[in-house]
Amino acid sequence: MSYKFNPFTGKLDFFQKIQENQGNTTINFVPGDIIETIDTENRDYSQFEVISYGLSLPVTAKAGANAGYQVRAQGQSDVRGDEIWIFSGCANNSSLSNEVRVYNVKTNSWRKPTNVPVAIRDGGAVYDKENDVFYYGIGPTNYNVTTFTNTFWKYNPVANAWTELASFPDLRAFGTGLIFYNGLIYAFPYSYKDEQGNGSYSKVWIYNPSDDSWNEYIDLQNFRYAYPVLYKDTKIVSVLFDDTVSPAHWYFVMSDLNDLTNYEILYDIEEMHSQYNRKFWDKPAVKNGFALYNLYNYSTTYNESKEIGIFDIVFKKYLGVFTYKQISCLNSVLHFVDDTFVAIGGTSLSQKVDIVTGFDRLTRKLRIK
Repeated sequence: MSYKFNPFTGKLDFFQKIQENQGNTTINFVPGDIIETIDTENRDYSQFEVISYGLSLPVTAKAGANAGYQVRAQGQSDVRGDEIWIFSGCANNSSLSNEVRVYNVKTNSWRKPTNVPVAIRDGGAVYDKENDVFYYGIGPTNYNVTTFTNTFWKYNPVANAWTELASFPDLRAFGTGLIFYNGLIYAFPYSYKDEQGNGSYSKVWIYNPSDDSWNEYIDLQNFRYAYPVLYKDTKIVSVLFDDTVSPAHWYFVMSDLNDLTNYEILYDIEEMHSQYNRKFWDKPAVKNGFALYNLYNYSTTYNESKEIGIFDIVFKKYLGVFTYKQISCLNSVLHFVDDTFVAIGGTSLSQKVDIVTGFDRLTRKLRIK
């Protein structure tokens, strides 16, 4: 027997049993039954196996409005409503931009609020939906990564105004992933540059807006999270650097904000490197249990590619790639805005925008073991 999941309700309660409308008969699923589902984030799927994916839809892209400036935000972006906000980043391969640019997915248009107080490469930005403000800062202030700022700022998009906050405790940290959860901001710099140009960064800090304070949360010592993204509840997904070996081994992992010392390996990125000469990197876009990552192609100049790697978080499967219409993936900005996937920037084609629809219908066909 076969049952089809209704994506409009978003519910899978009938996994355990179904009460028929006629009488009191209970139908139980048995091994071999097949379902097709979109939402897999909120159920235990240990008893299921994947038969196939509905991947035929999200493989084409259309061009969005030209940004009018070069976009390499490298983590400094987030979503507010229908808009993607991009703060600073590399304006080209030799300088930084102090601009804030906002792309509206619904109107396919750009606007430019007031500039950032300080231009940063490899810094962090995160949106606090509860209070309708952004937080931004922490990172190098030049392209060559020789000068730094540990300043931290709040931006009010309604007032179009910046407020300086307490500085981040370490000056020379960068590659800062920021996560806002339950009124607090978790800061994950993954890199550090000492006076000799060496170093990595394994500390995680928490900023509390209520008293404008920073407190060290944990020193992970032997590994680092790079641009983690909140997946569901307190769960995060992230690239992880294992520093117990040299050079550091790359993994794609899931962890929990409440216990960052433990993580589950979802995929060995070094295996991807050996098989496909690719690695994924930068801040991913996450939806419906899938993560979409920029792929670095180590066979090309500047490691550029036009490929996005698709990863099934729930079933720990790398599904392959789809190719952009025009974007070069290196350091491009990736976000879901509702059910629309948007990619902006990159390197040589860094003023371009690709808009991809269909991920709201990206399904898994599952069989009960």
